Amino acid sequence: MIALLVGLAFAEPSRLALELLDIDRPGSAEWDEQVAFRLAVAYDKNRSGALERHELGRVDCDVWQSLDVALVEGSPYPGLQRTYGFEHGQWLGMALGIAEPPRRPAARALRRCGLRPPHGPTAAEQLYVIDLVRALPEPGSPVWEAGVRDAMVTTYDRDASRAVEGGELMQVDCAVFVAIELGLLSQRQTLLRYLETPEVLGIEGVGAFADRLDMCLPR
Repeated sequence: MIALLVGLAFAEPSRLALELLDIDRPGSAEWDEQVAFRLAVAYDKNRSGALERHELGRVDCDVWQSLDVALVEGSPYPGLQRTYGFEHGQWLGMALGIAEPPRRPAARALRRCGLRPPHGPTAAEQLYVIDLVRALPEPGSPVWEAGVRDAMVTTYDRDASRAVEGGELMQVDCAVFVAIELGLLSQRQTLLRYLETPEVLGIEGVGAFADRLDMCLPR
């Protein structure tokens, strides 16, 4: 799980993030209690007993990510947002010591840190694509292109169009494009070769693809 956290954050996780990953039985009442205690010690500066609206923005991204990773990888639950109602459904954030009702600020805090809404890919799904891209042989070859295309469509195509398009493209984590770019650079190529033909990688829309690359791989 630590490798997943590092892969998404591109930095060494903090001590608190690592401590949260070590707590047993993610999603259980005991896990909730220990998470709430550690979050309160770190971020409940006014000692109110719960994280309030003004304190949520101070929670480090790797802390949110570690909680999401722990749930996805170590429990039957589908991740932080879905399990605790950060976006929809019953609000259960109080189990983690988050005061009610800060649902919108809490959801914004998670999105800022790369955690996706319930309809988007999970952290584990993002890492699956990153690991697959890194493992594919001969970057830039037809076989490599087919592997990238299959992974992209399988993970991000939510409307069964067989292509990643529109809002779906924004769900592709920048870490995925970095992994693709690094593979191509090993063969003295770059993603720029696909600017006019993004469909080769399962992506629809030349302009949208160019815009996303500008966000993720500024030149």
